[in-house]
Amino acid sequence: MPSPTTEEIIDLVTRRWDVLESLSDRALSKPELEATLGVSRSTVDRAIGELEAASMVVRDPSSGYRLTELGRPVYRLCKRTRRCLDAVTEAHSHGSAVPSGANGELPMYDGARLVSSEPHVPDKPLQHLLDTMREAESLRGYTPVVLQQYVEVCHKHATRREADVELVVPPQVHQCLRTTYPDEYRRARRASCVRLHETSASLPFGLLLFGEGADRTCALVSYSKAGATGVLFNDTASAIGWATQTYRELKADSTPVDQPKATQ
Repeated sequence: MPSPTTEEIIDLVTRRWDVLESLSDRALSKPELEATLGVSRSTVDRAIGELEAASMVVRDPSSGYRLTELGRPVYRLCKRTRRCLDAVTEAHSHGSAVPSGANGELPMYDGARLVSSEPHVPDKPLQHLLDTMREAESLRGYTPVVLQQYVEVCHKHATRREADVELVVPPQVHQCLRTTYPDEYRRARRASCVRLHETSASLPFGLLLFGEGADRTCALVSYSKAGATGVLFNDTASAIGWATQTYRELKADSTPVDQPKATQ
């Protein structure tokens, strides 16, 4: 019998998701599936028959039906995709809270926590972000905008040497820091714990990495003229891996502020 196509598997998983989920952590008999799902025996028979035909479940004489070597990875992959879709749907329901340009970055959505503006708390995303920045012992990231609150937090870290800070910014942000906040800029540049890089590359959202080791988390920040409109926080290994790689690529394409760019 030929193996099912990808389209057939997607259709089958969609229709029989409740059965796959019930069998994800243990084997069950047909009567147990009836009781767990609250459906008739004929419904269970049809579902098991379809899943057996696709080689996704098999009957174990001693314990009941269980997922196969094909069924287990298909279930895990589909469960992750469903989580991502739930997060994307929630993010899109908040409109501008979705970081523009990040919609295809599934690692950031899987397991993410979205903080978005609310009518009665318009600065909620910014306050959550600032709280995380203040508590971080290490801060690395990219910001396409200058916010006074960012300057204040980084200035505090510079003067008290409470955290290691490294930021990559586009030229217009660097220029704004120098001209609008000259005192804070000079003090931060003298602090060994604060490093600034300038890059011609750009992202349509902010990207921040907090902490080290097991305490790391990352954030994608969306902005409008009103400020930060939404933040996706994520501390999963896949999200941190994606954010770290993206930041490294930005930094590799940047120049330390104290180091003049080479002329061609």
